[in-house]
Amino acid sequence: MADVSELVRAFAALAPSVSPVGALLRYQAIPIPTSQFVSLSKSAAGEAVLLIQTAPSSDLLPAPLRLEHLTVQHGISGSVQIAQSRQHGLFSLVVLHGGNKVLVEMFLRFALALAEQISAQPTPSTVAALIQRFVTLLQSLRRPNAKVIQGLWAELFVMTAQSDSGAWVIGWHTDPMSLHDFVLGARRVEVKSSATGERVHRFSHRQLSPTAETSLHVASVLVERIGQGSSVFNLAEELHRRLSPEQSLVLDNGIAAALGADYFKAEQHRFDESRARGSLRYFPLSVIPRLQADVPTGVSEISYTVRLSDVDGETVLVLA
Repeated sequence: MADVSELVRAFAALAPSVSPVGALLRYQAIPIPTSQFVSLSKSAAGEAVLLIQTAPSSDLLPAPLRLEHLTVQHGISGSVQIAQSRQHGLFSLVVLHGGNKVLVEMFLRFALALAEQISAQPTPSTVAALIQRFVTLLQSLRRPNAKVIQGLWAELFVMTAQSDSGAWVIGWHTDPMSLHDFVLGARRVEVKSSATGERVHRFSHRQLSPTAETSLHVASVLVERIGQGSSVFNLAEELHRRLSPEQSLVLDNGIAAALGADYFKAEQHRFDESRARGSLRYFPLSVIPRLQADVPTGVSEISYTVRLSDVDGETVLVLA
């Protein structure tokens, strides 16, 4: 598995290229592991530039793309110098605008995931389709947040507590309309956090009424805000070290979708990881106080508060 931290260091050490974006390509670049057709450069302005060598195609070139943080151009002729070799041909050029550290690292993780999908020289149309995943991620940052930061932090923290974090990332549901936070085969896991010091959580009746084919555990975390604590990005960084590039891209997309326009504010919200670690408990449905599954016809949208402080939970969740 390629290490994004190594790519971050290599990019930081890379000298800016003298060619402006859009001119004849004469970039100094470093290769992106796993694909000979993808390389990384730095523009004269110090911005991250992804260079993808494309195959000739009779199709019309995809239209240029210009967003707040991203510019994409296709069919640019030129050459790229990588170590002692020079690549000549046509390139798709993907430029990340702005030097925000979190955004740059996200872009480089995307580059690794993209390179894994390119085993043969792609056409510009293929590149445009692959780039759309990152475009969707960036567009999420302009939408209202789908989750409060404390709740997202708790979900990421629960993922860090698992030995198979990758499976939990793939099973993670960030859509606020989803019934449970994690779908792991027949197992459902709902994460609840409390900042009051008491294990008291709010549920919808449907959340505590899974189908007969599924089982449910509630992961309960007590959180405490502290200035020197961990942010959602600190937890994400820990997870990324365990994940494949594709899983990392799924995680980045989930965080962006959850935070939306609050993305760049999330660094300010920090929680005590030690407190959370000592308090994390898993409660099977069988021990959770709840209403009976059957409700009168015509009654819906039931929700209620459940106190779990007097219920014994498990410190480890073993997935059967």
